[in-house]
Amino acid sequence: MRRRLLQRRWVVVGAAPVLALAIVAGLLWQREPSAAQTAGALGIVIPDAAKGVLTQAELVEAVCATSRWRAGELFAAVDAVAAKQPAAQRALVDAGITYALPDPEAMRRRGNETLAAICAAPTVDQAVALVGKLTDINVEMEAAYRAVGTALGPEGDKRSKEISDQVRASINVVVDQKRTQAEADIKVEAQTIADGIVATKKAEYEAQLSAEASTIVAGLGKNASAGAVQAALAPRIAAVQRQAEVEIKAAVDAALKDRIASTEARLKAEIEALAQQTANGERAKWEAKGRAIQVAFEAMGAETVARVEAARKADTPERRAAAEVRVRLAMKVVDAYLVEARKSVNAARAEFTALKAANPSALDADQVLAQMQAARNELEQKLRAAMLAGDETGFNAATLGFQRYWENFAKDLDAAAGVWTPARVCTEAKAGLADARTQAVAAQGELKTAMQSARDVKDANAQQQAILDDFKGALQTASTQVDAFLGTVNAAEQACVNPSGDSRSLIARLDAVRSAQTPLKSTYDRIRALADALQK
Repeated sequence: MRRRLLQRRWVVVGAAPVLALAIVAGLLWQREPSAAQTAGALGIVIPDAAKGVLTQAELVEAVCATSRWRAGELFAAVDAVAAKQPAAQRALVDAGITYALPDPEAMRRRGNETLAAICAAPTVDQAVALVGKLTDINVEMEAAYRAVGTALGPEGDKRSKEISDQVRASINVVVDQKRTQAEADIKVEAQTIADGIVATKKAEYEAQLSAEASTIVAGLGKNASAGAVQAALAPRIAAVQRQAEVEIKAAVDAALKDRIASTEARLKAEIEALAQQTANGERAKWEAKGRAIQVAFEAMGAETVARVEAARKADTPERRAAAEVRVRLAMKVVDAYLVEARKSVNAARAEFTALKAANPSALDADQVLAQMQAARNELEQKLRAAMLAGDETGFNAATLGFQRYWENFAKDLDAAAGVWTPARVCTEAKAGLADARTQAVAAQGELKTAMQSARDVKDANAQQQAILDDFKGALQTASTQVDAFLGTVNAAEQACVNPSGDSRSLIARLDAVRSAQTPLKSTYDRIRALADALQK
């Protein structure tokens, strides 16, 4: 199945001069991003013009080399984190915070595994799709460290509550001690006051009781016993005691009122001062630990920025390899289109001669070819110089300059072809159109056979099934493209049945035949790559 699919090369040999050769417009940049494959922040672009010339292996090589180069920034960030994260983790532990920071080595392994998968991808579409996973690692790493601040909020609240509880517990012990001591002091003072009052009123109470005892004795008579007198006097003694207690309490309360108030005020002030002092001490300790955490993470961020910036500018083997691949493959695309352009110029030699005879300032065919080669060589020199200098602006400027040259060249070629007759155009194109039709018809049969073979595959594992599904999709796409290609061939052949009118419109129709080969060749390259993957 694979060998049969490899037969199609999709080159229309001997087609009429192709005048609208805008080969640069999709070669090194992409005016229409939707028409190219892109991959996130790495900026990998696979223009359709390149797909029409380069093999899947070459396109994957370009994606691989560019990914290895640009992944240097990701690994620089990982290195920075690995260097500075231990200090940040220690600062968290010292603050009593339990938080697991991301594992930089796990990110490094993911990055290397993704690069290996990109470089081993069977098709450029799969390689470009995998590039997004490199960007995902970077995004996830940034998100993980941004999440640290959010995660530490509750941890900080928890630690603050613990500090508050510790302060409250330590203060309560001191408060209890001070209150107990104050109460003991006041109790002693109260006893002293009470003793003073008793001493002062003792004679008064004794005189009162003595007078009442005399009265009781007089009332009982001379024969009254001591027990009878004591019994009669007992209620009065009790009454006097109660009176004395009330008077003593009132006197003590009055005497200690200000003393108790001042003691309570003093205790309150001492407690508040103690609480503030303890809280400030604990808060200062916590703030110092918080600053240590902040400093550690700021150091990690600064280290990451510095290393990534250095990696972005560094002249590394990966950067040089990516530049070499980029220039080499870009020039291969240019050269492929220049081959066709030279054929067109050589086929139009007589027309260029006629133009120069009419206008001596016009270029003849040899001058056009020499100018074309000089422009090509200048482009390569500028691209290499820009890549070695890391000058992306210069790289783009060189391609834009070549585009302007090419647009002018296309006008000259178009002017030269203006004297062609439709009949000659069709004569030049006849053999190429016939060959294109033969290839397309043969391809229809091959695609049908390949699709049936794919449907007959049984017991594929998950990885094989994924590739098989891609293979079937590519076969269906190729089938649709072959049908469309045959349609353009039919239209061109129909126009050449009775060629007449302006040769430019006929040439534009032949251009459409050649343009239709680009996506078809790209799809066939993808089919070949998938077939290789299925047979591994």
